[in-house]
Amino acid sequence: MIDSFNRRQFVAAGVAVTIALELIDSPGRAIGADLAEILEYVDPRLRPPSSTLPDAENTYRLVISAAKLLSALPHGEFEPEDCFSSDKLDPVRDELISAWLDEHQPALTLVEQAVGAGKLAFPQVPWRQDRLETVSSLRTLSRFLQLSGQRQASQGQIDDAARTSLLMSSLFRSAKDGGGVLVEYLVAAASEGDSWDLVRRIGQSPQTPAKTIRHLLANLSERQDASIGLQRAIRSEYCHYLLPQLLAMEGLEIKKAAEVFIDWNEQLEPFLSRKKLVARCDKIAQVLQDHPKPFDLVDTVRLSSAHYVRLIDDCEMSWAKHRLQPAPVPTEELAAWPRQLSLSVLDDGDPDEVTASQLAASRQKLSRIRNPLGKKIVDSCELDSLSMHRAALSNQARCEGTRLFLAMCVYFRENGKLPASLDELVQANILERVPFDPFSSNRFQYSSEDQAIWSVGWDGRVSPAAVADDEHNFQNHLWRLDTIK
Repeated sequence: MIDSFNRRQFVAAGVAVTIALELIDSPGRAIGADLAEILEYVDPRLRPPSSTLPDAENTYRLVISAAKLLSALPHGEFEPEDCFSSDKLDPVRDELISAWLDEHQPALTLVEQAVGAGKLAFPQVPWRQDRLETVSSLRTLSRFLQLSGQRQASQGQIDDAARTSLLMSSLFRSAKDGGGVLVEYLVAAASEGDSWDLVRRIGQSPQTPAKTIRHLLANLSERQDASIGLQRAIRSEYCHYLLPQLLAMEGLEIKKAAEVFIDWNEQLEPFLSRKKLVARCDKIAQVLQDHPKPFDLVDTVRLSSAHYVRLIDDCEMSWAKHRLQPAPVPTEELAAWPRQLSLSVLDDGDPDEVTASQLAASRQKLSRIRNPLGKKIVDSCELDSLSMHRAALSNQARCEGTRLFLAMCVYFRENGKLPASLDELVQANILERVPFDPFSSNRFQYSSEDQAIWSVGWDGRVSPAAVADDEHNFQNHLWRLDTIK
């Protein structure tokens, strides 16, 4: 797991297990303006919901309590997916993992209580650094449930393994849709994906009867809401992550305002030393020297609100239409800034390389621009909507592909062969309908000859011939069926 990463690059890359540390609000920071007053300038689609889930009905605390019971996963040269696998035997590894699972069984009881109790909603409060520990703990909890199910399956406890996989799926779907910020959404989505991998493993096992697979299939409902959780995360990211930082900058001198937004801490030392941070903020202050109003809170809120609403609108497009959207064109005001004065810790550029003549030229250009620092901040916060939309659709495709894979397992158990077409799964009363591929809006692809089902993927190029024959190729939205026995 990467310990430090730029949030914007984190989201754009879709690396769901990365924990972002840049630009995080520090505990105890004063808010420089009133949130209620500034919300009138925020698009209604981004405002916090008028009501939240009552604490008595929210299972968040139970889930976090379960996660915090867990110590770190034992270190070793292994992938969690390989544990308790007959194909990749390693008694020492499996004994180590078994001891870790046994030590933390009380966590499983809390998860069962949480899933049985109802809904989950993340706290609707400004993001603070201690939430990073929660995100990391949730990822560990995902591994705990995954490994528990894998061990149960390897011991022939198929019904227990099936129950664990459904428990895991329910928990992380609830977390994915629970209104956390984008990091929390992506980690929950990755964990939900792990639950489907466990389901696939159980379904293809020769020990699993058709009745159990039908039960799994019946409890993995169709997903036609790929963007709902993502839209909630975008709104939460804006209201509970970005807005508090903008409010904290109101009334500060430019150097202090830049420091608030960059929010350096010692964990970022490998990327930007404290000395370089101070130099960068000094140069930003020099560029904006004598500007009548370098930071306009209301204008910045309006600009950032419009950007985040566009993110939500993009999520509601078809994938084909979204991919055809033109890339944003750099604006004149952003071109006026020296490249070395980025507000991102991980961007290249040494502030000491900015010469006096460059500062003077930038100062002259920016003096004619309204709210130059605010526009710079909005640009640094812009998120890659295509990557986020792709992550949501990939999540849906993996769910529907897993359901289709289970249906194939049932058909094979009951008929001793694979179907000639996907329609036979409906005719056999295994599925109500053939799932649609979220990347194409057409049905999933199937080849009885190649023994595979697949989504065309984000680039439209996935096929049995294009994807290497690998055990984990479901990550490429292709499921090979020659493993079904």
